[in-house]
Amino acid sequence: MTIKQQILGNGLSLGLIYLSRLILPLTLIPILNNYHSDILGEFLYFLSWGLWVMTLIEFGFNVSLTRRLSRDGIAKKKINNAIASTYVAKFILFTIALCIYFIMSIFLQIIDVQFVFKGIIYGFLMGLMPIFYFHSQHKIHQLMLIEVISSVIILPLSIILLETVGKLSALLNLFILIKLAANVLAYILMSKFTGFTWNKNRIKPLSYLKNAILPFKTRVYSSIYTGFFPVYVGFFLEPKMMSSFLVAEKVIKGLTALINQAALSVFPVFTRLGSKKNNQAYHNLKRYLIYIFLVMCIFVVIIQVSSASLVELYLYKEPNDTTSFINMMSLIIPPISISSFLVMGFYYPRSKFKFVNDLTLYAGVGSLILGYSLYLYFGLTGFVTTIIIVEWAVFIFLALNFIKYNGN
Repeated sequence: MTIKQQILGNGLSLGLIYLSRLILPLTLIPILNNYHSDILGEFLYFLSWGLWVMTLIEFGFNVSLTRRLSRDGIAKKKINNAIASTYVAKFILFTIALCIYFIMSIFLQIIDVQFVFKGIIYGFLMGLMPIFYFHSQHKIHQLMLIEVISSVIILPLSIILLETVGKLSALLNLFILIKLAANVLAYILMSKFTGFTWNKNRIKPLSYLKNAILPFKTRVYSSIYTGFFPVYVGFFLEPKMMSSFLVAEKVIKGLTALINQAALSVFPVFTRLGSKKNNQAYHNLKRYLIYIFLVMCIFVVIIQVSSASLVELYLYKEPNDTTSFINMMSLIIPPISISSFLVMGFYYPRSKFKFVNDLTLYAGVGSLILGYSLYLYFGLTGFVTTIIIVEWAVFIFLALNFIKYNGN
């Protein structure tokens, strides 16, 4: 297998892992909406907590450790030390997530203790999956199979549970048990490949946390106005009242994830262009970005025109607030897509981490302040408006700084 095929295969497998985590709830939404609409909001809020906690638990390990463990000739002893230290580090991060949750539960009585706590457990189990090891050893396709199969198993079992029990707690327990089983299977496979045991390993979790902090910053800062924002909305509104918003948010996130995964094959081209310090490469990169932006704008128009029919088909009911929220949130597709290309194809190849980290931090903090301010005047629509404003603001700053570059 050539290096190019390995890169493409790894990218495809990673994409399928994250897509399986997004597509599963999208598949369950119409089923829940048709038969158990009373628990739809709570279920989606459970997933929102899970996805945000997963971001915290994964930290920057999938970048820093993949890079470290993929070096040729690295001893198994060092691999085992890294695995043990990373597991301990993730349990430390899980403890921090629990502390955050307990503090929030004291001051924010609107949060339902049961399903939010289970959402944190589910997010921890998603973040615990050893993606870094399988990716670095070019075995990511095996982990992808575990993830995809577990998602396929959950779907029919969820339908059976909803038909027989019809309780949210049973559905959430199923999600947690299946993800726990997937972790156990991944751990067994990893141990088989490396001969991993917990004996005689030099465990240094703080050292590995320090090494992973740089790629983590961008992700956690941007998660404030992406993954954490639906959680933040739940501090002010009961999940039942925000089900339309959560459905729209999951649908648009699924679409943007599909777009970004489809673009994986183009990212190496952007990286090569972005790393060349000459005017021609810069202008080629700029031209491709303009083409992609125009395509994304056309995609938004298609969503705006067809959203009412799609919602009616998807949710088996007359279009409601979900339609208007999808129309509004579709406006974030062009800026998110171009921002991803700019960061991966221009900023990261030039090691401009500080600019990206500072920008996403300001955007994250600003989104919380602006979101609450607009909520006081416009209710739930104010939160949706905040998402649109922040995503476009991040895109504009990234694009302006990119345009200022003169190729030298």
